[in-house]
Amino acid sequence: MTARILTAAVLAVALAVALTGCPKPTETTSNTSAPATSAATKAPAENAAENAAAPEAASGGLQAKGSDTLLQVAQALAEAYKAVKPDFSISVTGGGTGTGFQALAEGTCDIADASRKIEDKETKACKDKGIEPVENLVGYDGLSVIVNKKNPIEKITIDQLSDLFVGTVTDWKALGGKGEVVLLSRDSTSGTYQYFKENVIQKGDKKSTRDFAAAAQRLASNTQIRDQVASTESAIGYVGWGT
Repeated sequence: MTARILTAAVLAVALAVALTGCPKPTETTSNTSAPATSAATKAPAENAAENAAAPEAASGGLQAKGSDTLLQVAQALAEAYKAVKPDFSISVTGGGTGTGFQALAEGTCDIADASRKIEDKETKACKDKGIEPVENLVGYDGLSVIVNKKNPIEKITIDQLSDLFVGTVTDWKALGGKGEVVLLSRDSTSGTYQYFKENVIQKGDKKSTRDFAAAAQRLASNTQIRDQVASTESAIGYVGWGT
């Protein structure tokens, strides 16, 4: 990998990662609730063993969708479950936390993987469809700020990072580097995007009007950001720690 982590205070801040499950309306309640609500902080194999006798969803399996940050964890949980119940079908896809909550409300998934808490409007959207969301915390994820390995910058403050992504600073020369800054961000459906905006762009002030620069490129996954930083000398982006 030709991207490297840029030391910044933001790296010390952990992201809450929630696996959110809810029963579908009416008669499918008992089928979907058991696998969804049992994923807490236990090891994948332990969860899988406990759930082995759980009844299948009406569709013959489970659909999990949402956070790219949680994608590998969700896939590991699915594989552990299938190891003890191979006939049970589990589909795991990414697309962002917001996408997962939307699918949950629409009844097109059984589990919404999330890298943030569910918002009031998302809870309401679920309840309007007769769905009661249940949150389960499965872990914490660090946020990494990354640059190309050829970038000489070794560390950066939150204020400097915020100014870069707002567009106040547009050239690396201001920070001891060289070349025009290429900003890479997750798209607005991402929980990581929301966390970065609130804690870096707005510096913890939710009333702040500070926002991402118009020039910031919105990418659909952590992997896309990592790969583009690796191939673009003047790029900077942020990803989940394990990406």
